[in-house]
Amino acid sequence: MHPAVLRQLDYVIRVCKKYKVETSICGQAGSKKEMVKFLVEKGIDSISVNADVAKEISDYVKKIEDEILGKKGELPRKYQPELKISPEKLESDIKAIEEEKKEYLKGHPEE
Repeated sequence: MHPAVLRQLDYVIRVCKKYKVETSICGQAGSKKEMVKFLVEKGIDSISVNADVAKEISDYVKKIEDEILGKKGELPRKYQPELKISPEKLESDIKAIEEEKKEYLKGHPEE
């Protein structure tokens, strides 16, 4: 797992959470425990996995979420999308995301 890829995934998940956008990933990465742990800890909403490891990864996600929730004393998270957004709000959100990205990149120089 390349650090630059992990930084970008972290950033995308955080921005999506901030703006109530559901996050998901599919492909080989979702079938690897190391990546699954990273994604779940960052708060991804869903992970698509290969059929041959679906049960194993599902159990692993449950274990990670139980550990996270146990530490925080919280209930499982639930996705609640915004139903409507005005063009003005969308433009404002885009500007805010661009500013947040600039700030994020200042604190995360390339490795």
